[in-house]
Amino acid sequence: MKKSAIISVIAISVLLVSSSAIVSASWFGDFWCRITKCESVQLSPPDGANTAKLIVTVKNEKGSIIGAGRMVTLHLKSNPLKVKYSKTTNSSSTAKFTNIPPGEYYLWVAGITGRYKSWTGASCPFTLSTDESVAKDVCFEPGRGTSVCSKCPSQQCNKNNFKFAFVLLGRNESDITPAKINKVTEIKTQFKDAFSYATSNLARADISYPVKTIIDNGSLMNPEKTEFYRDWIAKKFLESNPDEFDFIIAFTAFPALDGAIMDSFNVDYDIYGIGLDSSVDYTNELERQYGFKQGEIKTNILKDVVYWSPTEALDLYVCNFFSNGLLHEVGHHWCCFVGDNFAKGQNNAQLEIIQQGIHFYRGLQSPSETGDPMNSDNWVSNNDGTYRRDNKEGIKKYHPFQLYFMGLLPESDYSKNYTLYDAGIIGIDFNDQQAVFYKNVSVNDIMAVEGKRRCSG
Repeated sequence: MKKSAIISVIAISVLLVSSSAIVSASWFGDFWCRITKCESVQLSPPDGANTAKLIVTVKNEKGSIIGAGRMVTLHLKSNPLKVKYSKTTNSSSTAKFTNIPPGEYYLWVAGITGRYKSWTGASCPFTLSTDESVAKDVCFEPGRGTSVCSKCPSQQCNKNNFKFAFVLLGRNESDITPAKINKVTEIKTQFKDAFSYATSNLARADISYPVKTIIDNGSLMNPEKTEFYRDWIAKKFLESNPDEFDFIIAFTAFPALDGAIMDSFNVDYDIYGIGLDSSVDYTNELERQYGFKQGEIKTNILKDVVYWSPTEALDLYVCNFFSNGLLHEVGHHWCCFVGDNFAKGQNNAQLEIIQQGIHFYRGLQSPSETGDPMNSDNWVSNNDGTYRRDNKEGIKKYHPFQLYFMGLLPESDYSKNYTLYDAGIIGIDFNDQQAVFYKNVSVNDIMAVEGKRRCSG
C-alpha cells in the first residue's frame, strides 16, 4: 500500500457481495486512474449465488459522510471507459447497487472540479460473484489526469515506527574508509536507543538497512566541493535503493571547512494543526525536486533528508555526540512552528512557546532534567521567585508538545499544563539565571490556536 501526502483524500467504505477482491496493476487511459499495489482478499462463495450487491458509502478525509448527489459508477474491467451501472448517493452518502451480474469491475466516484481535471478516484479491480458480504475501504486521491487507489489506513499521518537510511558521502573513493562506515554504523545503533528514549518509548527507529555510500559524480556537489546538494543526495540514493524511508541521514566522510553543517530538509508535509498548514499543498513540488515518487501513494513515508558535515574527521567523534543532534534535526519534521515567537505578549502574540520560528522557546520548561532536543530547557528554582537554566548531561527527551506534533501523545495528556518562564528575548535581553514565571500552556491551548492535529489525507 502506498500513500502520498499531496492533497485531500476521499474515503469510500464499500460493503460488497463478492467472492474475491482481485487486485492487480493496470493502466486504462491517461484520463482515468493508475492502479497500484492494492491488497488482495480471497473469499469462499456460498452455494447457489448468481448476483451480487454493492453498497458504497462516500466519506471525506475525516471520515465524515459527504451527503447526497455524488455519482458512483461501475465499469467492467474489460471496458473501463464505459459506464456499466451508475447510482447517486442519498442523504446518508450511500449508493446501493443490486442484482449486479458476476464479473470484474472498477468502481468510480465522480468529482470533477475546476482544480482537478479527472475523476476523484477509482477502486482497485474486484470480482463480484457471490452473496457473501465483504467490508472494503478504498482511498481515492484527486489528481490532474491520474488518480491512485489503495486500501485506506485509519490514521495516515500517525505512526510509531520510523524507517531510517544512513548514507556516507564522499568527494571521491578515497574519502570512504571501513573505519568511517563502521562509525556511521555505531552512530545509527546508538541513535536507535536514543530515539526510543527521547519519545518515552512511544516510537521506535528502524535502522536495519545497511549503511550506503554515495560518491560525487561531478554533479552532486557545489563548485567548491565543500557541500553536497541536498536534493541530489535523495535522487542519487533512490536510483539504487527503495523509496520507503522516512529519513535519509547523510554524513560527509570529509570535514566541513568553515564549521560544522547540520540541517534537515522536510520534503513531505502532510499534517495540519502543527503550524505547517501553508506548506501541505507544496509537498508535490518538493517530492518532484528531491526525486521521490509522485502519484504513487505512500504509506505515510515522511521523506526527510538530514545532512551533517562535521568539523573533524568523522571517525574521531564519540558516537553519543551525534544522538542529540540527530534527535534535533529529525524533530524538525514536526517542530517547532505553532503560534508566534516569544514576545512578552507584544502585538497580541499567540502561544509564545517558540523562538526563531523553528525552535522551542528556551523558557518552555522541559519535563526532563536533560532538556529537550528542540531547545526546551530544564529550569530550577533559585528560591527567590526566579529560576535558572540547569540542563544535565545525557540524551535529551522530546517535550510532550513535540510528542503531540508527532501524533504520539495520549489524548489524556492534552489538558496537562507546562510552565513557560520569561527569560527574556533571545538576542535582546535573554537571561538564563533569573527567569520568572510567565504562564502555563497545554496541548489544548495549542489546538485553540492551530486547530486539532489532523492528517492532510
